[in-house]
Amino acid sequence: MKLIPPKDNTTRPIPDMVKEALFSILRHEVPGKVVADLFSGTGSMGLEALSRGAVHAMFVDMDREAIKRLYENIAHLKFEDECTVIRADIFKYGVPKSSRLARWQNDDSMTGVDIVFCDPPFPLAREVDEASQLGRLMLKISKQIAVGAKVVLRNELKYPTPENYGPLKLIDRRSYGIMTLNFYQKTGPEQQPGDEQSDDRAEQTSSPACS
Repeated sequence: MKLIPPKDNTTRPIPDMVKEALFSILRHEVPGKVVADLFSGTGSMGLEALSRGAVHAMFVDMDREAIKRLYENIAHLKFEDECTVIRADIFKYGVPKSSRLARWQNDDSMTGVDIVFCDPPFPLAREVDEASQLGRLMLKISKQIAVGAKVVLRNELKYPTPENYGPLKLIDRRSYGIMTLNFYQKTGPEQQPGDEQSDDRAEQTSSPACS
């Protein structure tokens, strides 16, 4: 899947080898699911999920230039109807609620998202305890998704993340060079990790085809 690259090094797309490994791990979980791509940049993770059978992808980023490239990639791949693009401060809003995902929202999942890809800039993911900026984001996300939903967090290998962020439990960890993919799953009172199973407002970008 060929994407229009970032204009500069402000965004840091996941290497193709690591992305392929990630979606190989999730190959049975992505089809039919709703995904959120946080710190999405040009949309590599969410668009890959759509190409592998996800039914909808939410993309969230603050960088206007990255969002412009993201729209170009969405149009190039003809995924306009399956996308929601939101410009927002992710550390403030987490996974924003969107009316476009209303059909998947319920009492258990205020956002309707099943899999969250969280890929913050490495310098912002070096402090990883629950009290850190990243930790507070993970705790916020845990309140916005249903039991059984998963969060894939990418960060640097030398800054290992904790076993838990509240109800988010680490179920797998894979390292590739200097980076690590950390797989978390939200668990409930009777659910063990691996079992299947904030109404804040952000700026939702507008487009005739993808909003």
